[in-house]
Amino acid sequence: MLAILSLLAVASAQQVSQPYYEHTYEELKEMGLLQRLITYNWKLELVTVSFTLAYLLTHFLGASYNARLVSKWVSSAEEVLDKQFASLGCSVKEKVVKDDNEHYTYFATGRKNIESLTVRFTLKPRHNLLLLVTETILSFFISSIEKSIDSVNIIVKYSDEAESNIDDFIWAIVNKDGMNQARIENYFLSLTKTSESSKLPTEYVFMSETADITEEVYNDAENSGLTSSPTLLKYVAFTDQSIVKPTTLEEAASSKKAILYTNFPSTASELKANQDLLTSFLSLVDNVVENVKFRPETLKRVKKTREAEIQKIKKALDEVQKEELESKRVEEQRKERERISKLSPEEQRKIEKKRQEKKQRKQMKQQRVR
Repeated sequence: MLAILSLLAVASAQQVSQPYYEHTYEELKEMGLLQRLITYNWKLELVTVSFTLAYLLTHFLGASYNARLVSKWVSSAEEVLDKQFASLGCSVKEKVVKDDNEHYTYFATGRKNIESLTVRFTLKPRHNLLLLVTETILSFFISSIEKSIDSVNIIVKYSDEAESNIDDFIWAIVNKDGMNQARIENYFLSLTKTSESSKLPTEYVFMSETADITEEVYNDAENSGLTSSPTLLKYVAFTDQSIVKPTTLEEAASSKKAILYTNFPSTASELKANQDLLTSFLSLVDNVVENVKFRPETLKRVKKTREAEIQKIKKALDEVQKEELESKRVEEQRKERERISKLSPEEQRKIEKKRQEKKQRKQMKQQRVR
């Protein structure tokens, strides 16, 4: 294949005395196959083939690089997770599930207090170099377009017994770099207040519903491993509310979970720091399940917040219902007008007379009431 392309490239580079398409049919017919190949100008085909091969090569290299990143993370993390969970991997055959070249999923189960730990990897679209470059350039000029990053999102689902032992609350440690974006992407964080603390490195803030919650959940001596690597941790959160803003009462129901969101570790030191981060995170999960209990006053405030959110949902649903009823009424009126328009003039006058009489009776009743 390469020999043929080389031959065609040499042929195209030669000065052809007469372009291919200027030859008559008889002249082309008299030529041999090799002479036709040499005479034909292959520049367009060569450019097309070159671009295609370059695209396929970058696609393969980019996809392979993403797969290696995930494999390194899993190999390193399993040094911690293997001691914590009875079962690792999505299935016996597939430890990691590849959703596409940008998204992978990993799973662990079989641990005290935890029903499952789900890891979702989101990577840069390295397999599509044109998209990656375009996205990166546009992100500097258009605020709505964000530059792609490599990230890891870990969600812990409690066991039924553990969940029943946890109070409703929202609490998080969030990296200041990306704090506003975290609020936008996580509905539950919009219900919290931000507070800085000497217990945290300057890169981080607490986000909770009340200061009491932070005092009860966080112990800087025991949980310092969470914030020991500012380049990794974007946020760690505990919540009973949904990530996406609920629009129905069913979606607003309590759904307790713990979340760890990090940048992708890329060096050996970051992979080690990621192990410490995982250990601290799982230790904090155990502490929340087994030891954290809030004062009645705190729980009242938490409950009040959720009731207020439920009232907002009910109000929005009522508005939707009113709009639907109004739309239905308008449609019925339209159909009635169409029906009347098809009647004879005499029948239309009778209907209009009845309508006016009905209107007058209604007005008289209103006057009597006054």
